[in-house]
Amino acid sequence: MESVERQAGAIACGGPGCGVDIAGAGRARVRSDVMGQLAEGKAAMSEAAAMGRKVEPGRFTAAPEEAVTVFLIGMRANRWWKVPAVMRTASAMPRMLRYLAAHPEAGLLGFHSWFGRTTVMLSYWKSPEHLQRFAADREAPHLEPWRRFMKEAAGSGDVGVWHETYQVAVRDQESVYSDMPAFGLAAATRRVPIGRGSNTARQRLGRRSSEGAAEAVTGA
Repeated sequence: MESVERQAGAIACGGPGCGVDIAGAGRARVRSDVMGQLAEGKAAMSEAAAMGRKVEPGRFTAAPEEAVTVFLIGMRANRWWKVPAVMRTASAMPRMLRYLAAHPEAGLLGFHSWFGRTTVMLSYWKSPEHLQRFAADREAPHLEPWRRFMKEAAGSGDVGVWHETYQVAVRDQESVYSDMPAFGLAAATRRVPIGRGSNTARQRLGRRSSEGAAEAVTGA
């Protein structure tokens, strides 16, 4: 199983939309500051970033052993020139990621991030209960920044925040990674080669467990 520390190596500016709508000196400054804050979280956790970028030739699929909670979260610099408001919101995430890397019992399995005027973090958790406990934990670095945001920034229109949560059963997911570094659900849980019985999305959907996926690969 890939560690959160290794997944932290995926914090990088990626995707075709990275920085596209943050043009000009002022917006470039905001983007630079936000990237710096997030890179701080990366540096604190990532010991194997280079390994995370190693391309693995071939076709693979994720083989989780149990249901996974998928959590998407991000922010949008609606008024990019409001630098203090943007930075207060952006600076909360590195502290959370450092905490989660140091406390694997909190339930974060792995994540990837993409940056631009709208940021996206794709993360995988052991369960909705783990995610909810972290969000409500007075000792964890989420509750206080969230309360501060709701008090100082919510409703101002300066900065937007968003999230989506999905609980995905083993049989309700399928994936394929072709000539890719460790990525996504496969990096957060377990990865197996695609072979006989798992070549198509239809074949991969409906599997009851990762053992079933392994049997399809080996022909057992």
